[in-house]
Amino acid sequence: MAYNAGLYRLFLSLANFLNNKSKTFFIELIKKSPL
Repeated sequence: MAYNAGLYRLFLSLANFLNNKSKTFFIELIKKSPL
């Protein structure tokens, strides 16, 4: 559980360096992920 939360935070941090379109893509990818 903590591991998945860490990955989620990591993806959000990475998304901050990308443009809004890519950020939305990452968020949707996380939502569709079976984690």
